[in-house]
Amino acid sequence: MANIKVANFVCKFGGQAVMLDHFFEVIYPAFFNSSPRTYGDTTYHFFDLGLELVEIDGVKEPVLFGRFVRDAKISRTHVLEGEFLRRDDASIDDASAAHFSLILSNHTLAYVALTSKAPSLQSFRATVHRHVLDAWKDFTLKLASEYQKSERQNGKKILKNEAVSFVRKELVPMPTLELRPLPSAASIKKFLMQFEKISWVKYSIEETNHTLDSKKLVQGLRAAKKGTNSESIELIEKKPKDKAALAKQMEGVVGEGNVGAQVKGTSSTGAVMTGSNEEMAYSSELDISGNPNQMAAIAVQHVFSALATGILRLGFMIGDGAKKADAIRKEIEKRRG
Repeated sequence: MANIKVANFVCKFGGQAVMLDHFFEVIYPAFFNSSPRTYGDTTYHFFDLGLELVEIDGVKEPVLFGRFVRDAKISRTHVLEGEFLRRDDASIDDASAAHFSLILSNHTLAYVALTSKAPSLQSFRATVHRHVLDAWKDFTLKLASEYQKSERQNGKKILKNEAVSFVRKELVPMPTLELRPLPSAASIKKFLMQFEKISWVKYSIEETNHTLDSKKLVQGLRAAKKGTNSESIELIEKKPKDKAALAKQMEGVVGEGNVGAQVKGTSSTGAVMTGSNEEMAYSSELDISGNPNQMAAIAVQHVFSALATGILRLGFMIGDGAKKADAIRKEIEKRRG
């Protein structure tokens, strides 16, 4: 059995474009054309990558999947002999892995630990973001070259750095990436029960995908954010006393993975406690095996089952999101022949 977590994959290019808008130009090469990322003595790899259609209840869902591997060295300086420490420098190789399935139609990531101490979601986010930035640089350099050429044809001479600056500011701004773990009603309640007293709860309304929240509270705050063109907007509740009511409220606000939440309070012993979406995250045990395609099908089926039974929730798609997902679906079918 393996542990599975589910997160909202929020990739934005400035205030308008999202992951699906530049999927084949930036996101796809960020995975398939990337080199290993090295951080200190640790190297992160993508293996067994695939872009396939997984059929769920008669609907073919486009899914990007693969294996995320952390290759590191564990070092020691001493060993214990009886009661004494003896200097003994040594190191061993240590590797861990997770399977990931990114469901493109709803921007949802299924992340499954394949080993004990699997690489964290934060490590996955940092690695993907690094590769996305590299792919974005390549793509925007190409666009800048095309822009220069078109301007020359119109009798205007544009320097390379001017063209690059224009493209990266106006056409395809620098991408950002957040992974917001999805909670369930049970995981939120379990998290809040650790607190004896809650000092405050802070909700952060930030950027989202081609989705719209179903709760009027979040819709109103997001409209206020948009109206002032703010980067984010926050709501703070102080000293809530009814934890059962708070759990229900939090499920409605953060349950769709579009809102960040932080909680601060004290435990029964008086110790200060804090937590955020990650501590409230849904997790479950999953029996997963087989080749990469089979593992992707199992992970994706688990996510849609949790959505169908109400254990997990997502905002509903708006705008061109559904159309862009369908275009990717058709492109996958075309590539498969």
